[in-house]
Amino acid sequence: MIQIPDKYKNGEYVFPRTDINPKTKNEAYCKNWATAIFSLFARNRTAWGIDAYTKFDELRKYSNGLQDTDKYKSWLLNDETSSTSATVAVDSFDSLPLTRVSKREGWWNVLWSKHQSCSENYECLAWAIRQT
Repeated sequence: MIQIPDKYKNGEYVFPRTDINPKTKNEAYCKNWATAIFSLFARNRTAWGIDAYTKFDELRKYSNGLQDTDKYKSWLLNDETSSTSATVAVDSFDSLPLTRVSKREGWWNVLWSKHQSCSENYECLAWAIRQT
């Protein structure tokens, strides 16, 4: 993760004036522009702010099959500690004795520590199709 000093997150840096003589635009002028742009980035005031990188990192983990299993493990194992509207909707239409047992025990045979990303599955499938 990118470490950003608090002075860029809390302080508001102003852009230098643009209506000056181009010959006076020196290194300090360019540095002030870069500082102002970086401050906007650190405060999420650009198209992709610093918070977008956290989301990009999470999506990269999903594509490589390295996502955090705790995010969906409680939902799949029907953990009652986190109740959402999606779980309530699922529980309401299939609350039969056999489905309650399968919901309780069906996901215990999943090997949570080993992931295989979807892209790897499609690559294997494409390879198998080309071989036939």
